[in-house]
Amino acid sequence: MKPSFASRAKNAARRWRLRILYERVRPELATADVISRVDPVLDAARFEPPFTRVLETHLARTPRALWENAPPMAMDAIARARAGEWRLFARNIPVSPQTDWHRDPVFGARWPRHYTGALPYYREGGDIVTLWHLNKMMFLLDLAAAYRATRDPVLAARVYDLIDSWCIANPYMVGMNWVSPLDIATRLLAWTQALAAVADAPLPDEARAARIVRSIVRQADHVASHLSEWPIPNSHLMGEVALLYGFAAGWPIWTDSRARMTRAEALLAAEVQRQVLDDGVQYESSVNYHAYALDFVLVYLHAKAVIDEPPHPVILAKARSMAVAYLELVMPSGRRPRIGDDSIDRFFVLAHGLDAPPLGAHESTFADAIRPEYATALSATRWGRDLLDLRIPARHARHFAQAGISIARDSAAAVVFAHGPQHRRLFNHGHLHADAGSFELELDGVPVVVDAGTYVYFVDPEARTYCKGARAHNAPVVDDVESMRSLEPFRWERVAGGEYLGFGAAPGAIGVGNRRRLHGAGGVQMEHARALVVSQGTVIVLDAIKVRDESPVSPHTHLARICFRTPTPPGTATADGTRAGISDPRRFARIVEAFSDQPAHVEVIDDPTDRNCWYSRWYGDLQRGVAVRVSAEFESRVVVASVIRGAEVSVVPVRLDAADTVVAIESHRGRHLIRVRFDPFSIVAGGRTLVGRGAEAPSLTGPRASASRTASMEWLDELTTG
Repeated sequence: MKPSFASRAKNAARRWRLRILYERVRPELATADVISRVDPVLDAARFEPPFTRVLETHLARTPRALWENAPPMAMDAIARARAGEWRLFARNIPVSPQTDWHRDPVFGARWPRHYTGALPYYREGGDIVTLWHLNKMMFLLDLAAAYRATRDPVLAARVYDLIDSWCIANPYMVGMNWVSPLDIATRLLAWTQALAAVADAPLPDEARAARIVRSIVRQADHVASHLSEWPIPNSHLMGEVALLYGFAAGWPIWTDSRARMTRAEALLAAEVQRQVLDDGVQYESSVNYHAYALDFVLVYLHAKAVIDEPPHPVILAKARSMAVAYLELVMPSGRRPRIGDDSIDRFFVLAHGLDAPPLGAHESTFADAIRPEYATALSATRWGRDLLDLRIPARHARHFAQAGISIARDSAAAVVFAHGPQHRRLFNHGHLHADAGSFELELDGVPVVVDAGTYVYFVDPEARTYCKGARAHNAPVVDDVESMRSLEPFRWERVAGGEYLGFGAAPGAIGVGNRRRLHGAGGVQMEHARALVVSQGTVIVLDAIKVRDESPVSPHTHLARICFRTPTPPGTATADGTRAGISDPRRFARIVEAFSDQPAHVEVIDDPTDRNCWYSRWYGDLQRGVAVRVSAEFESRVVVASVIRGAEVSVVPVRLDAADTVVAIESHRGRHLIRVRFDPFSIVAGGRTLVGRGAEAPSLTGPRASASRTASMEWLDELTTG
């Protein structure tokens, strides 16, 4: 219901009063209020000068285990720290005490210094996410590490100067940097760890110490009183309470630190039970946000190790299952699948953001994924050693039954397939993409078919809508109609999931299947079934689309299009209408062709202005690759087999039918038959059953998960609409 004129006028008057209070009056914490928060055992009443003594007392008591165990810093990283450069999404961002903390460091727009309640998220030519990344101040950890490596007092002084610069530019409740409790909590922990690193350096003067201490108290109070306890919380609440725990553990001089730790631990235990699925994946349908949530849990565990206390058993158990999933959800190249949003590239404890070094030949351990300084503290405990020793073979297959993700990898081929969420928990859909039925593919450790990624949230609303929509993923779209309608950057009108049909993996072969709803022109409802088979280095994608019986009669033919997005540069592909050749001499050469029971067409898209060939490797970065688009017209049904193969192999369609499709792969090694049936679903490759009756479950490492799901996914729409 629209607010009345009187209500709107009352709210406007309230905002103006608060603007005058915070922008002009700028109320500040009294010295006595701050001193009263110090542990009485320390006799803070005798502190003189008060804020310098508070800071000095804190630095004498804060745990410094992180820096005592830090490994030597690379010379190029020290040089960047001295030069005031910070790596953000593969860019060098300058930071100094003269930095404008209200200006987006990537896109350039500046937010005004107004009361937070009077500021919009949107700013023409700017993106609030990159502004907040700057103001998390994670670069202080690099600067602190450089100081520990060199003991250069100039670097320690710069840590204080940067924090003080932020305090001056960000009075309490003024500016966008007071809007997000999660980013405030991140900044608090970054400050805490950086200050611990320079504890043996000269202290700042009383005026700077006062600004720093007052701001720390204000920010901690703000986070503690503004936790994101929304009707359906997500990773924000997990992060706020875990970071608040880490902050409080690092500031034992405050009288309320222990109470905050107790509350934060209880909330974190409740949230990991609610948000972490039984298969170990955080439930926001994003691989990047799973890693983000895991890092929050690791911050809590690290604090527990440092203060020598046992962790909550529920949190530790969930951390183990999340860590296993983290190791499993990576491709041989080190690329993490871009399922869902990916806007976080720097963590506290996890060593790698979006991508990591290529997988080793045999196995990876969780210790390899952790920054050494944190790993050392964790390894001092038995439970920490057990966590670090988790290991997953490089050759691996796993179906995440509730998260709706199947992944199989070895040195020759790797596939990650998104079915859409397969769980019935109420969850926030803000980071979800319309990617049910989509996949990413690597051959010989090289990305061949990739997800479009996220690109941006706010600076380009049309690009945001496109990148999270179905057209940006490697699955069919009919009549250019999106089956999920985006309302805002983090809202959907409806959510359409997919039905998991089956998954199987064996040496040299992978098979997976999915069924979902589609929409066509005129409101026509359709059903799409997809099977993806990798066998002997050849990839076959079988798509069967039909108009549902209860759908309105279509007045015209429909057009199905499938865009396989590749990272190869423009100009490296050609097409003749039936097949496309993609040749990147640095990495791979492949042929893409299509067979159909209806007229089909294959074309190459490499126009830099065409979004179908766009992809984003990290937030704010836009790359132009090549897309191979397969198109087919149909009236009521169509079956399309898209093939990705090497030049030395040929593929012959023996029978194209949704009920029973047979395709032959022919090479110098002979003929290899692939058979796919959708009802009941089965895949047989070279006489070996991968999925279906008589098939064995893939060899899994870690927790087993049920591979059965036959129920319709219409319940997702019900969750999204309340």
